Amino acid sequence: MNKLTDLFKKQVVVFDGAMGTMIQRYNLTKDDFQGFECNDFLSIAKPEIIKEIHSQYLIAGAQVIETNTFNANYTSLLEYGLEKRVKEINTKAVQNAREVANAFSTHDKPRFISGSVGPGTKLPSLNHIGFNEQKYIYFVQIEALIEAGVDCLQIETNQDPLHIKAVLNAAYEVFSNKKMEIPIIIQATMQDNGQMLVGPDTMTFLQTFHQMNVDVIGINCGTGPHYMEPYVKVLSQYSNRFISLLPNAGLPIVKNGVLSYDLSPIEFSEIMANLTRKYNINIVGGCCGTNPEFIKALAEKVKDIVPQKRLIKTDNHLTSLYMTQSVNVQPKPLIIGERANTNGSKKFRKLLQEEKWEEMLEVCREQQEEGAHVLDVCLADLNRNEVEDMSVFIPKLNLNIQTPLMIDSTSYESIYKALENIGGKPIVNSINFEDGDDRVRKFVSMCHNMNASLICLAIDETGMAKDFEHKKNILIRFIDICKSLNYPNENIFFDCLTFSLATGEDSYREAGVESLKMIDYIEKNHPEINSLMGVSNVSFGLKPKVRKYLNSVFLSECIQRGLDAAIIDASKILPLANIEEQTLQFCLDLIYNKKTEDYDPLLKLAELTIEADQAEPKGNDLSVNEQLENKVIRGSLTELDNLIDILMKEYSPVEIINQILIPAMQIVGSYFESGKLQLPFVLKSAEVMRKSVDYLKPFMNEKTKESHKKMLLATVKGDVHDIGKNLVQIILENNGYQIIDIGVKQTPQQILQAIREHQPDALGLSALLIKSTEYMKETLEYLKKEKVSIPVICGGAALNGEFVKKELQSIYDGQVSFGKDAFSGLDFMKGLSL
Repeated sequence: MNKLTDLFKKQVVVFDGAMGTMIQRYNLTKDDFQGFECNDFLSIAKPEIIKEIHSQYLIAGAQVIETNTFNANYTSLLEYGLEKRVKEINTKAVQNAREVANAFSTHDKPRFISGSVGPGTKLPSLNHIGFNEQKYIYFVQIEALIEAGVDCLQIETNQDPLHIKAVLNAAYEVFSNKKMEIPIIIQATMQDNGQMLVGPDTMTFLQTFHQMNVDVIGINCGTGPHYMEPYVKVLSQYSNRFISLLPNAGLPIVKNGVLSYDLSPIEFSEIMANLTRKYNINIVGGCCGTNPEFIKALAEKVKDIVPQKRLIKTDNHLTSLYMTQSVNVQPKPLIIGERANTNGSKKFRKLLQEEKWEEMLEVCREQQEEGAHVLDVCLADLNRNEVEDMSVFIPKLNLNIQTPLMIDSTSYESIYKALENIGGKPIVNSINFEDGDDRVRKFVSMCHNMNASLICLAIDETGMAKDFEHKKNILIRFIDICKSLNYPNENIFFDCLTFSLATGEDSYREAGVESLKMIDYIEKNHPEINSLMGVSNVSFGLKPKVRKYLNSVFLSECIQRGLDAAIIDASKILPLANIEEQTLQFCLDLIYNKKTEDYDPLLKLAELTIEADQAEPKGNDLSVNEQLENKVIRGSLTELDNLIDILMKEYSPVEIINQILIPAMQIVGSYFESGKLQLPFVLKSAEVMRKSVDYLKPFMNEKTKESHKKMLLATVKGDVHDIGKNLVQIILENNGYQIIDIGVKQTPQQILQAIREHQPDALGLSALLIKSTEYMKETLEYLKKEKVSIPVICGGAALNGEFVKKELQSIYDGQVSFGKDAFSGLDFMKGLSL
């Protein structure tokens, strides 16, 4: 047991507070930063200040101090021209922290250092950066931190699960290279709506990672502790890892004209102590706005609290980027939709060959809406590059489909490429022992590092297992390998593998019974392992209507034996009550091999007069207007042109935009604000809006085309965070507005120059840091002095409506609005267009 994780068991461990908040107290000049206004560079430029901050936190009672490396990765340092000094900055930061920690350590109270690894500015799920590029960037930082001697890694303030996966895999690679491990802490930041920025709630975040090689799962930044009980409660109930909670010093407020936070050190510490005691939190500390006064009060309040063992709900889950799906559904089974599969669907294969990605998404959406719990996705095609197809289609699924995925391929490289683009916890389908143990081990290791469940087929070197004993031996062999690699049994799916009963061959007549025996065995002897069946295999070769009957009856028999998961087309399963009694009996007799010399149930099924399948009218009850509105809300790009062509027979292009498209986007905005719709879906809806407007433009007169306004966007001086600003740009551009984005770290003079050059109708200013809000104020004062009064919208995590109204509006002659989220920018621009 590591000394630090051993400490987490015995007591509540106090981490330090904010580094940036403390640095601001020193009122440093550009010269203090040696020309690089980057907090992380102070470890080199002003090491005495960083060491003094560490000392203040240790004196206050912190047992663990975090290195000054929150932004010390390649992409963040690139903004300051420091990208070639990643190792130097991280190494020096650890040395500073170690020197102070050693000075304060005693035998009874050792002090530790945590390697701070921040989120950077690029989110893989939003396609800002590739998984492997992100992984390499953090590999360099983590390697430097570990070589310099941190006691643990703290991957914090995370907004995207796919980013966390990349960073974790960078850490695992460093561990493997150095043949050592240190504890890993991962912490998410939850927005006001209870979700990470790209959409996952606390349960989804937890279930995506709690079976990976991490020691602590927690929450940091975001709001103050007074809003965090729902998140901590979920962790306490479901997390089998240590829990950390490092919130901000409350919510931003204005005090004496300065943006601050709404909790005092005493209030903060009392709320934290109550949460710690109630939910058995192991690690506490502070984030933005907290300082040694907060940590001193906190350390005093929690010093006598001993974390108790939590009673964990152990239900196993799969996740997408947005939602959690229990594997143990009631009633069983877990339904895995099978239509997005090139091997089983001619329609889907043709769509892939024609690269109709949107239509392929529709196939997946349809199954999701029909009730599939998981979607099986196979892109194998002999005439195509499967790895490349995975790299195109899986990111689209990751962003657009809420249902967890099952990646179906025989190619290790294709599966790995898919996993690199999935933010949640999927299933991998599948592995077998046809090529021996080594290949199985390779797949198990991959799924362990990427946190995917794995299906093992009942196949070994001798072929497909037909009888129960053969199937059982393969399962036991697989369990042993998983155990040796610490792969959880809960993540194992075993395909009991049935064969078609339509061949008429004697060797296959018992196929159904033998598979049912295997389901029985798993349920009784290995209940933590998930039995799985590709149900429709049992009827392969029969006519469609008979297949529907036999599949439905066989599925019912499997469920009675305890089947956990079924790969089926849910739309082709019938209730047994809808099957004639005689037909039902024929199916049961075929499954249980009741054939005699005078009676063959297979022939009886074949002789049945099968009524031709009646086309199931899918008729659309929605009007054309409603269909287009629905396309926007669902983010569906298919058939847009046809719908608009029909509508233009009755409406002008401007009427279509004003009466259908804009109201639809307003519905999307309301869903987003209420938390019913996650960010990537909003972006997809915005894309539908843009394509619709683009299609309508040629039919508009020139004056109408040019009616949309122009906005200049900038992140103010001292701040490199641009994710929020970029989201505003996407939504506004996709709604027809012209955007000029001049980037980050923009001085008042640069912003004025851009205004004069581009003549925008409005200005959008972004800032994430508390310190940056002062630069925002400085920018507006400068613009007023230069006689600029165009409308301005100000947004960012550090801002609130009160500060904008009282402090920013009061110093500027033009309109100043608060941008609570990306949709506020859209409403703002619509207001200017009226």
